[in-house]
Amino acid sequence: MNVLIVEDEYKELLFLTSFIRRTFPDMNIVGSVNNGKAALEAGNLYPLDLALLDIELPVHDGLYVAEKLKNTHPGLRIIILTAYSTFQYAQKAIRVGVSDYLVKPYLEEELEEIIRKLVLSTDYVESLCHSFPFLSAEPEHPYTRMALHIIAEQYKQNLSLPALSDIIKTNPDYLGKCIKKDTGMGFSELLARFRIQTAQKLLSSNNYSAAETAALVGFADPNYFYRCFKKYTGLSAKTYATLHLGR
Repeated sequence: MNVLIVEDEYKELLFLTSFIRRTFPDMNIVGSVNNGKAALEAGNLYPLDLALLDIELPVHDGLYVAEKLKNTHPGLRIIILTAYSTFQYAQKAIRVGVSDYLVKPYLEEELEEIIRKLVLSTDYVESLCHSFPFLSAEPEHPYTRMALHIIAEQYKQNLSLPALSDIIKTNPDYLGKCIKKDTGMGFSELLARFRIQTAQKLLSSNNYSAAETAALVGFADPNYFYRCFKKYTGLSAKTYATLHLGR
């Protein structure tokens, strides 16, 4: 699970970084920054699952950052950390999709409880499973969940197990074992099945050719796409399109 921490007070930034590493060792801090501009830049570089944001930030305030990050990461959970407890701030935080609002000074136990409530809630896992309906069980390991999240967001790119492990900050062999244990398949098969699932949606609702669809879902080699499509659907891509669109 990728975490972004945004706090302009240096001591508070160090505390939050240390707190996450100590309390949630499976989480991956992709950014620990002190201004709104750097926060948005981190949001453009990484998939995000959780953000801890101060409201009073240089360049862009926390609520502006929250709104922009929610636009690019709809499933992002945001916790606002602020010294301001006014109703006006709380109202705006709710409008931009903030998940929770914690007023400084707060207890570590309060922050831990909020984070556990958000990241371990069943709807997060359910949303992942909804994106991967071919999985027979919910993924248990946090690294597998992170891998699924990244695949769902970046499947069009040239993803590999080493590249994925670099994003998650873990060993490729260990990540591969986590994926295999939780899904029953290796990384390459998992990625291919997700891409084929996406290709089915495109072929049944658009006028793309099979070759165009292959490129759109991340297959550099059309022939490999054709083989995978037949393997996982039992039909050729052309036959599938004909059956669903009559072309």
